[in-house]
Amino acid sequence: MLLLKDRYRAINFLGAGGMGRNFLAVDEDTPLKKPCVIKQFCPAPEIQNNRAAFQKAIELFNREAAQLDRLGDESPQIPRLLAHIEQDKRLYFVQEFIDGQNLLQELEQGETYSGVQIRQLLADLLPVLKFIHQQGVVHRDIKPDNIMRRHRNNQLVLIDFGISKELSGTVMRMGTTVGTLGYAPPEQMTYGVAYPASDLYALGATCIHLLTDVFPNEFFNPQEKRWLWQDVLSSRGTAVNEQLGQILDKMLKVDVGERYQSVDEVLEVLKLEVGTNNQTNLNPSIIGTWHGKFSNKPASLIVTRRSNNVFHGTLSVNEWISKNKIDVEVYFNPLTNKIIIREIRIIPGSIGGWKLVENNEGILSLDGKQMIGKGKSYGSYSWSFSKSDHK
Repeated sequence: MLLLKDRYRAINFLGAGGMGRNFLAVDEDTPLKKPCVIKQFCPAPEIQNNRAAFQKAIELFNREAAQLDRLGDESPQIPRLLAHIEQDKRLYFVQEFIDGQNLLQELEQGETYSGVQIRQLLADLLPVLKFIHQQGVVHRDIKPDNIMRRHRNNQLVLIDFGISKELSGTVMRMGTTVGTLGYAPPEQMTYGVAYPASDLYALGATCIHLLTDVFPNEFFNPQEKRWLWQDVLSSRGTAVNEQLGQILDKMLKVDVGERYQSVDEVLEVLKLEVGTNNQTNLNPSIIGTWHGKFSNKPASLIVTRRSNNVFHGTLSVNEWISKNKIDVEVYFNPLTNKIIIREIRIIPGSIGGWKLVENNEGILSLDGKQMIGKGKSYGSYSWSFSKSDHK
């Protein structure tokens, strides 16, 4: 199996695209053999047989490595570059492994998004989009496939910078068009130019796909020059907030000059819509006291505070002659109602020989009053809690 620099060892083939192959790998130099991803430059035969296309492919491959090197260390929502390697006359780069799934996979496994979930998505993604634009970079390929959600903390990560481009002044020019049909705006697909507003268009297209489970290119009516996604929602007996609909429609304007020109403009409108509500107000509150059973033993879960997407608290499990108290972090995915209770440390003074099992996965009820799940790391025990102080 592939081994780079006697350090990065491929252990599983992940898939291939037009420009290369991806492998799940481990870093042999780390004590825990941390997972990573190897990207091997290996373009399709039709690209290799076209000199101009081959040179462009090399440029795009090296550019992705350079962008990750420049951006990944500054934002947890962009994968970090670990190495850029030429070995045996082949090009590779190694990047951080994102343990999670992309939003298209989420959509295929669950239901379409609600308006509240789309507002949360925008609140999570717009800041990282603002960051890359401030660095003079346009992503150019935003779509559900290129947005991943970490299993560990539900954080969204923007991936695949393979066709990203640095801005020259306010406009970026290319000899070829790039992007994904249905998500990339007309100026990018037709003329090969892209602006920050082009990324906002693609993000808007991503949102209407998640709202409807229909690919965006099926929504535009060229005769009326308008998007029909709200008509589709109406035919299903659903709708989004009027102002959110206006925001998405403006992000999707065909004329680039009629769109929001910056992330800040979108954030400002969202702030006016949401008012003083913060993220906690958009989701069921987990903070409070929960009582139930853990591995068939009486238990309580006290969640005291929140920082970003992580709740913090204490899990207490009562056994016959002992009581164990454990510091925990609770991760909640508002899109799937999935709960992860991660055990951090046993609190000094606990009585009993409790062993940390680390992860306990479950589901929060729709009314936010119950959670139920099973242990993941060891055994097949179950747990359940009911909120005793819901308001």
